[in-house]
Amino acid sequence: MTKLLWCDYMNSRLAIAAILVATIACLVLADYHLTLGSASNEEESKMPKALKILSDFSYIEQVRSGEENVTFFVVAGVVENNLTTKACSVNVTTTFYDSENKTIGNSPTLSQVELQIIEAGKKAPFRTYLTLDSLTSIPFGYKLSALCFETDEEPVRGVEVIDQTAGFDKDGFYLIIGEVQNNWKTKAIGVKIICAYYNETDRLIALSHTPVSSAIDSGDTATFELSSEPFRIKPESYELFVVVHHYNPLPLTHYILFFAMLCLFLIFIVYMKRVRGW
Repeated sequence: MTKLLWCDYMNSRLAIAAILVATIACLVLADYHLTLGSASNEEESKMPKALKILSDFSYIEQVRSGEENVTFFVVAGVVENNLTTKACSVNVTTTFYDSENKTIGNSPTLSQVELQIIEAGKKAPFRTYLTLDSLTSIPFGYKLSALCFETDEEPVRGVEVIDQTAGFDKDGFYLIIGEVQNNWKTKAIGVKIICAYYNETDRLIALSHTPVSSAIDSGDTATFELSSEPFRIKPESYELFVVVHHYNPLPLTHYILFFAMLCLFLIFIVYMKRVRGW
Protein backbone atom coordinates (compact mmCIF):
# COMPACT_ATOMS: atom_id res chain seq x y z
CA MET A 1 0.00 0.00 0.00
CA THR A 2 2.80 2.37 0.94
CA LYS A 3 4.57 1.52 -2.28
CA LEU A 4 1.45 2.32 -4.31
CA LEU A 5 1.01 5.66 -2.57
CA TRP A 6 4.64 6.49 -3.20
CA CYS A 7 4.26 5.60 -6.88
CA ASP A 8 1.15 7.76 -7.15
CA TYR A 9 3.00 10.59 -5.45
CA MET A 10 5.96 10.29 -7.80
CA ASN A 11 3.68 10.02 -10.80
CA SER A 12 1.90 13.22 -9.75
CA ARG A 13 5.21 15.00 -9.26
CA LEU A 14 6.42 13.83 -12.64
CA ALA A 15 3.17 14.88 -14.26
CA ILE A 16 3.38 18.36 -12.77
CA ALA A 17 7.02 18.66 -13.83
CA ALA A 18 6.13 17.51 -17.33
CA ILE A 19 3.32 20.07 -17.55
CA LEU A 20 5.60 22.89 -16.44
CA VAL A 21 8.35 21.86 -18.87
CA ALA A 22 5.83 21.59 -21.72
CA THR A 23 4.38 25.01 -20.91
CA ILE A 24 7.81 26.64 -20.80
CA ALA A 25 8.79 24.89 -24.03
CA CYS A 26 5.64 26.16 -25.77
CA LEU A 27 6.32 29.72 -24.64
CA VAL A 28 9.95 29.50 -25.77
CA LEU A 29 8.96 28.06 -29.14
CA ALA A 30 6.29 30.71 -29.60
CA ASP A 31 8.81 33.44 -28.84
CA TYR A 32 11.30 31.77 -31.18
CA HIS A 33 8.82 31.71 -34.05
CA LEU A 34 7.83 35.30 -33.40
CA THR A 35 11.49 36.28 -33.42
CA LEU A 36 12.03 34.39 -36.66
CA GLY A 37 8.98 36.08 -38.15
CA SER A 38 10.24 39.48 -37.08
CA ALA A 39 13.70 38.72 -38.46
CA SER A 40 12.17 37.55 -41.72
CA ASN A 41 10.05 40.69 -41.96
CA GLU A 42 13.11 42.81 -41.24
CA GLU A 43 15.04 41.06 -44.00
CA GLU A 44 12.23 41.74 -46.46
CA SER A 45 11.74 45.37 -45.46
CA LYS A 46 15.26 46.54 -44.63
CA MET A 47 15.68 48.26 -47.99
CA PRO A 48 14.27 51.82 -47.87
CA LYS A 49 11.49 52.74 -50.28
CA ALA A 50 10.73 56.14 -51.78
CA LEU A 51 7.42 57.85 -51.07
CA LYS A 52 5.62 60.59 -52.98
CA ILE A 53 5.67 64.23 -51.89
CA LEU A 54 2.19 65.52 -52.73
CA SER A 55 2.57 69.22 -51.94
CA ASP A 56 4.85 71.58 -50.03
CA PHE A 57 5.47 75.22 -49.21
CA SER A 58 8.19 77.21 -47.45
CA TYR A 59 8.33 80.09 -44.97
CA ILE A 60 10.65 81.80 -42.49
CA GLU A 61 10.07 81.25 -38.79
CA GLN A 62 11.69 82.80 -35.72
CA VAL A 63 11.85 80.84 -32.47
CA ARG A 64 12.89 82.25 -29.11
CA SER A 65 15.79 80.24 -27.65
CA GLY A 66 16.91 81.57 -24.29
CA GLU A 67 17.67 85.25 -24.79
CA GLU A 68 18.11 85.02 -28.55
CA ASN A 69 15.87 84.54 -31.58
CA VAL A 70 16.79 81.69 -33.91
CA THR A 71 15.67 82.01 -37.53
CA PHE A 72 14.68 78.97 -39.58
CA PHE A 73 13.84 78.41 -43.22
CA VAL A 74 11.03 75.86 -42.93
CA VAL A 75 9.75 73.53 -45.64
CA ALA A 76 6.44 71.87 -44.75
CA GLY A 77 4.41 69.47 -46.81
CA VAL A 78 2.37 66.31 -47.12
CA VAL A 79 3.78 62.92 -48.07
CA GLU A 80 1.71 60.06 -49.48
CA ASN A 81 2.33 56.35 -49.06
CA ASN A 82 2.11 55.32 -52.71
CA LEU A 83 3.23 51.75 -51.92
CA THR A 84 0.96 48.71 -51.67
CA THR A 85 2.16 48.05 -48.10
CA LYS A 86 2.20 50.06 -44.89
CA ALA A 87 5.16 52.40 -44.33
CA CYS A 88 7.05 53.12 -41.13
CA SER A 89 10.10 55.16 -40.06
CA VAL A 90 9.28 57.76 -42.71
CA ASN A 91 12.04 60.35 -43.06
CA VAL A 92 11.79 63.45 -45.24
CA THR A 93 15.04 65.25 -46.03
CA THR A 94 15.57 68.57 -47.79
CA THR A 95 18.60 69.76 -49.72
CA PHE A 96 18.85 73.55 -49.97
CA TYR A 97 20.45 75.44 -52.87
CA ASP A 98 21.58 79.00 -53.55
CA SER A 99 20.90 81.04 -56.71
CA GLU A 100 23.78 79.28 -58.50
CA ASN A 101 22.30 75.86 -57.68
CA LYS A 102 25.04 75.09 -55.17
CA THR A 103 24.20 73.10 -52.06
CA ILE A 104 24.21 75.32 -48.97
CA GLY A 105 22.78 72.89 -46.43
CA ASN A 106 20.63 69.89 -45.60
CA SER A 107 17.80 69.42 -43.13
CA PRO A 108 18.53 67.40 -39.96
CA THR A 109 18.46 63.64 -40.48
CA LEU A 110 15.87 63.05 -37.76
CA SER A 111 12.43 62.28 -39.15
CA GLN A 112 9.90 65.09 -39.02
CA VAL A 113 6.95 62.81 -39.89
CA GLU A 114 5.14 62.21 -36.64
CA LEU A 115 2.79 59.44 -37.76
CA GLN A 116 4.58 56.20 -36.91
CA ILE A 117 2.79 54.07 -39.52
CA ILE A 118 1.22 55.29 -42.76
CA GLU A 119 -1.21 52.94 -44.46
CA ALA A 120 -1.15 52.42 -48.23
CA GLY A 121 -2.79 55.35 -49.98
CA LYS A 122 -2.83 57.52 -46.82
CA LYS A 123 -1.03 60.81 -46.17
CA ALA A 124 1.01 62.40 -43.40
CA PRO A 125 2.27 65.98 -42.80
CA PHE A 126 5.96 66.81 -42.32
CA ARG A 127 8.26 69.73 -41.49
CA THR A 128 11.93 70.14 -42.31
CA TYR A 129 14.11 73.17 -41.72
CA LEU A 130 17.46 74.90 -42.12
CA THR A 131 18.96 77.27 -39.56
CA LEU A 132 19.62 80.64 -41.24
CA ASP A 133 21.77 82.35 -38.61
CA SER A 134 25.01 81.06 -40.14
CA LEU A 135 23.99 81.87 -43.74
CA THR A 136 24.30 85.19 -45.60
CA SER A 137 21.03 84.71 -47.53
CA ILE A 138 17.95 82.54 -47.55
CA PRO A 139 17.88 79.46 -49.83
CA PHE A 140 16.94 80.10 -53.45
CA GLY A 141 15.53 76.60 -53.94
CA TYR A 142 15.31 73.16 -52.37
CA LYS A 143 14.76 69.50 -53.22
CA LEU A 144 12.71 67.05 -51.13
CA SER A 145 13.00 63.28 -50.79
CA ALA A 146 11.05 60.86 -48.60
CA LEU A 147 12.20 57.37 -47.65
CA CYS A 148 10.56 54.71 -45.51
CA PHE A 149 10.63 51.04 -44.58
CA GLU A 150 7.81 48.62 -45.30
CA THR A 151 6.05 47.04 -42.33
CA ASP A 152 3.29 44.55 -41.49
CA GLU A 153 2.43 46.36 -38.27
CA GLU A 154 -1.06 47.78 -37.86
CA PRO A 155 -1.44 51.38 -36.71
CA VAL A 156 -3.35 51.85 -33.48
CA ARG A 157 -6.55 53.73 -34.31
CA GLY A 158 -7.34 54.87 -30.80
CA VAL A 159 -8.02 58.60 -30.70
CA GLU A 160 -10.46 59.92 -33.30
CA VAL A 161 -12.01 63.30 -34.10
CA ILE A 162 -15.74 63.07 -33.32
CA ASP A 163 -16.81 66.70 -33.78
CA GLN A 164 -15.45 69.82 -35.50
CA THR A 165 -16.52 73.29 -36.64
CA ALA A 166 -14.45 75.80 -38.62
CA GLY A 167 -14.48 79.57 -39.20
CA PHE A 168 -12.47 82.75 -38.69
CA ASP A 169 -11.56 84.32 -35.35
CA LYS A 170 -11.59 88.07 -34.64
CA ASP A 171 -7.99 88.44 -35.84
CA GLY A 172 -8.66 86.83 -39.22
CA PHE A 173 -7.01 83.47 -38.54
CA TYR A 174 -8.74 80.23 -39.51
CA LEU A 175 -9.99 78.48 -36.38
CA ILE A 176 -11.09 74.86 -35.94
CA ILE A 177 -12.84 73.85 -32.72
CA GLY A 178 -13.46 70.17 -32.12
CA GLU A 179 -13.49 67.15 -29.87
CA VAL A 180 -11.61 63.85 -29.88
CA GLN A 181 -12.39 60.54 -28.20
CA ASN A 182 -10.04 57.78 -27.08
CA ASN A 183 -11.52 54.51 -28.37
CA TRP A 184 -8.47 52.45 -27.43
CA LYS A 185 -8.39 50.06 -24.44
CA THR A 186 -5.85 52.06 -22.45
CA LYS A 187 -4.90 55.67 -21.73
CA ALA A 188 -3.56 57.80 -24.62
CA ILE A 189 -0.53 59.94 -23.72
CA GLY A 190 0.59 63.12 -25.50
CA VAL A 191 -2.26 63.70 -27.96
CA LYS A 192 -2.10 66.50 -30.50
CA ILE A 193 -3.82 67.57 -33.72
CA ILE A 194 -2.07 68.60 -36.95
CA CYS A 195 -4.01 70.37 -39.70
CA ALA A 196 -3.10 70.66 -43.38
CA TYR A 197 -4.85 73.53 -45.23
CA TYR A 198 -5.41 73.41 -49.01
CA ASN A 199 -6.46 75.90 -51.68
CA GLU A 200 -8.93 75.32 -54.50
CA THR A 201 -6.36 73.29 -56.49
CA ASP A 202 -5.56 71.05 -53.48
CA ARG A 203 -2.19 72.69 -53.02
CA LEU A 204 -0.93 72.89 -49.43
CA ILE A 205 -0.91 76.49 -48.18
CA ALA A 206 -0.31 76.06 -44.43
CA LEU A 207 0.26 73.62 -41.57
CA SER A 208 -0.59 74.12 -37.92
CA HIS A 209 -0.74 71.98 -34.79
CA THR A 210 -1.96 72.11 -31.22
CA PRO A 211 -1.68 69.86 -28.16
CA VAL A 212 -5.00 68.34 -27.12
CA SER A 213 -4.31 66.71 -23.77
CA SER A 214 -1.41 65.20 -21.88
CA ALA A 215 -3.53 62.10 -21.23
CA ILE A 216 -6.99 60.84 -22.26
CA ASP A 217 -8.43 57.81 -20.47
CA SER A 218 -10.05 55.02 -22.46
CA GLY A 219 -13.53 56.10 -23.53
CA ASP A 220 -13.02 59.74 -22.49
CA THR A 221 -13.14 62.83 -24.71
CA ALA A 222 -11.12 66.05 -24.91
CA THR A 223 -11.67 69.34 -26.74
CA PHE A 224 -9.21 71.27 -28.92
CA GLU A 225 -8.85 74.65 -30.63
CA LEU A 226 -6.60 74.82 -33.66
CA SER A 227 -5.61 78.16 -35.21
CA SER A 228 -3.85 78.77 -38.53
CA GLU A 229 -1.75 81.52 -36.86
CA PRO A 230 0.61 82.97 -38.08
CA PHE A 231 -0.93 82.23 -41.49
CA ARG A 232 -3.93 84.40 -42.46
CA ILE A 233 -5.46 82.11 -45.05
CA LYS A 234 -8.81 81.25 -46.59
CA PRO A 235 -8.54 77.52 -47.22
CA GLU A 236 -10.86 75.71 -49.58
CA SER A 237 -10.48 72.54 -47.51
CA TYR A 238 -8.44 71.11 -44.66
CA GLU A 239 -7.39 67.73 -43.27
CA LEU A 240 -6.87 66.77 -39.62
CA PHE A 241 -4.27 64.28 -38.41
CA VAL A 242 -4.30 62.85 -34.88
CA VAL A 243 -0.90 62.10 -33.34
CA VAL A 244 -0.54 60.09 -30.12
CA HIS A 245 2.87 59.85 -28.46
CA HIS A 246 2.00 56.45 -26.99
CA TYR A 247 -0.69 54.35 -25.34
CA ASN A 248 -0.33 52.72 -21.95
CA PRO A 249 0.40 48.98 -22.37
CA LEU A 250 -2.39 46.47 -21.89
CA PRO A 251 -2.39 44.80 -18.45
CA LEU A 252 -0.79 41.36 -18.25
CA THR A 253 -3.21 40.10 -15.61
CA HIS A 254 -5.51 38.41 -18.11
CA TYR A 255 -2.64 36.57 -19.79
CA ILE A 256 -1.19 35.37 -16.49
CA LEU A 257 -4.61 34.14 -15.35
CA PHE A 258 -5.12 32.36 -18.67
CA PHE A 259 -1.83 30.46 -18.43
CA ALA A 260 -2.46 29.60 -14.78
CA MET A 261 -5.88 28.15 -15.63
CA LEU A 262 -4.40 26.30 -18.60
CA CYS A 263 -1.72 24.69 -16.40
CA LEU A 264 -4.31 23.67 -13.81
CA PHE A 265 -6.51 22.16 -16.49
CA LEU A 266 -3.61 20.14 -17.95
CA ILE A 267 -2.61 18.94 -14.48
CA PHE A 268 -6.20 17.84 -13.85
CA ILE A 269 -6.32 15.90 -17.15
CA VAL A 270 -3.02 14.11 -16.43
CA TYR A 271 -4.10 13.30 -12.89
CA MET A 272 -7.40 11.80 -14.05
CA LYS A 273 -5.65 9.72 -16.70
CA ARG A 274 -2.87 8.42 -14.45
CA VAL A 275 -4.76 7.97 -11.21
CA ARG A 276 -8.41 7.56 -12.14
CA GLY A 277 -7.79 5.57 -15.26
CA TRP A 278 -9.49 7.75 -17.84
